[in-house]
Amino acid sequence: ATASGGVTVTGNIANASGNFTISGAAAVVLDAATAVNIDAGSGSIVLLDDGTHLGTIKLSSSAVTFDSQVSNQDIIITGNDGGAAVTAVTFDMSDAGSATFNNAVIMGDNKRLILGAGADLDIFSDGANAFINVLNGSLLVGQASYSGNAGGLFHFAKDTAGITTLAISNTVNSDVDAKA
Repeated sequence: ATASGGVTVTGNIANASGNFTISGAAAVVLDAATAVNIDAGSGSIVLLDDGTHLGTIKLSSSAVTFDSQVSNQDIIITGNDGGAAVTAVTFDMSDAGSATFNNAVIMGDNKRLILGAGADLDIFSDGANAFINVLNGSLLVGQASYSGNAGGLFHFAKDTAGITTLAISNTVNSDVDAKA
């Protein structure tokens, strides 16, 4: 049916035989007094632009995932900060999802930043002190490569007896060792 003055429906609209399409020359507005519910039996809400599949919101019993479908297309979260548009975080899909935050990443006391597949590095603050725990390997601080070490002006290493050695280099080939 075609109507130029609008259509009012009391009750549900059902189409059991296939797709149900609503299109408009401008925006399509869904307005409800309480909530607009999207119930996809497949668990996927597909986002299209002119028929091109750009993204999918997938729902399961244990997770909600947001998928960018276009190769190397970033996922960007934006917001409004006091009237100014800001990009809060960008996930770079051409770099395996590297995240670039527009500002600080703030974690509460006793919340940990854990790095490495084997939880190799653990950084946290308890509100009074800051801690860096190296669970595997050595902690290298700095840039220079010196005396066969992998790099770093300060090199902390724990030996098999559990003794930590600090090697300090103030020139490329001059080390001072101290037992801690």
